[in-house]
Order: sequence, then C-alpha cells, then structure tokens
Amino acid sequence: MNYEKRNVIYKIAVDGTSKEVLYESGGSVFQTLQHRGYIYLFTNQYTVDEVIHNHAVIKRINVESTYPKEEILFEPEREINGGSYFYAYGNHFYFSVLYENVESRLYGYNISKKEVYELTSLEQETSFQTPVWYDGKLFSLEDLNDNEAKNERTNLISCSPEGGQIRVRLHDVPVTTQLKSDGNYLYLTDTSSNERRYRVYDHEMNQIDEFIMEITGTDIDPSVGGKDFQYLIFDDREAGEWGLYVWDKAEIGTLNGGKCSQIKVPYQE
Repeated sequence: MNYEKRNVIYKIAVDGTSKEVLYESGGSVFQTLQHRGYIYLFTNQYTVDEVIHNHAVIKRINVESTYPKEEILFEPEREINGGSYFYAYGNHFYFSVLYENVESRLYGYNISKKEVYELTSLEQETSFQTPVWYDGKLFSLEDLNDNEAKNERTNLISCSPEGGQIRVRLHDVPVTTQLKSDGNYLYLTDTSSNERRYRVYDHEMNQIDEFIMEITGTDIDPSVGGKDFQYLIFDDREAGEWGLYVWDKAEIGTLNGGKCSQIKVPYQE
C-alpha cells in the first residue's frame, strides 16, 4: 500500500494576475529552500507492507526552466526519521538527516562541482548545533565528550565550507550558546538565560558590543536580520493590529548591554 500525498509548488506573477503549477511531488516534504534559481526539497515517500518503509531524497528543480525536472542530489544510505537543517550560501547547500532518531549527520552540496560531501568535523553525538555561515567560513560549537560535557562549556570553532581547516575562535563558551550572523557580525546568545542577551563579534572575533533584544514579534527565536536592519512581524489580534518592529543596526557599538531600539511600525490599526 502506498501512502499518497501531493505537494504542489506554484509560480505566481508578482501582480497576482497569473498562477501556474511549477512542480508536483508525492509523499511528505520536510524542508524547502530557494537558492540561485533552484528550489531544494527534502521529500519522503512512505510505503506499507508488513511494516512502514520510507524513501527519502534530497532533490532540486530549476525554477527558471520552462519545463522543470527534478534532479536527485542525495539518497540516504538507510531509512531515516527526518532532517532538520536546510541552508545555502554561495556555491554551497547544506542539509542534515536524522537516522534512528539519534544520529544526525551533516552534508554539503557543492553547486559548481555537483558533489555531495559529509562534514564530519561539525557533527555531534549528543546534539546538533546548527552551523552559521560567517566571513566565508562555517562557525559551530565544538563537539564534547562525556567528561567535557559535565563542565557545560565548549569552544567556538570555524572551518572551511567543506569542513576542513578547523580553528578554535573562542574558548569557554556555554554549550547552550546559539549562533547567528547577518554578514557584518557574528552574534552569540546563551539560550539557557531568561533574557535574550547577545554578544556581537566582528571579523577579527573582537567583541564590539552586547545588547538585550526584547521578544516583541511573533517568533520567540527571531532572526537577527540583514546587515542594516532587522524586521520582526507583530500581530496583535485582540487589538486588530499588525505590522513590523524595525531595528536600525547602526546603533551596534553603542548599546553597551542595553536594549536595542525596536521601532513599532503598524500597517493596520
């Protein structure tokens, strides 16, 4: 017995005057991402005989093609339980797959060479820290063994896009640290704290500022935004109001541990 489910990607004109089916896919879709003219998909097709089996693949389609066809990039070596990481930057596309609910493995795809590689240097046994692209490198927390994990501290490391040239960039970082980047700066925040306090580092890994961000939008784990501004959506249904919180990041370097200035811009009152 096959478990049938259809997922459709539509191409819609900017002015809303036309809509066409670009691609249809069976099964479940875990992740999607658009990058450099392609849509990347993580799909899973289930079949049932005496037990349930799944067939997961990483694929992409050229959305700029008149008749787009799927191109399979990666098929896991055995059945998986899902995937959590989907990210692309420049000529590199990254994804992770979860085997047997415990083994998360990280892969990259070189768009120019059309090659898949595994980033074993960034994989972790006990948890999976999402790598961040910054300054032409991938940044992540260093994996811990059981003895080190008891101290709940680790190192911040960087590596090449393929996982080599590993370098320790900061020592004594809480294992609960989350990394973010906007291209200009690298942001570190300890997620175990009740307040969202960010430390800001430049390309030389000098700490240039520290600030507190109030969670004023709808996302409790907000993106830090682009190089110049951060935009967070707010939606107050009781008041019938929605719009954006806008933060001008020109004030980085002057906050000194204070709150960043998120300006409320309502679009409907």
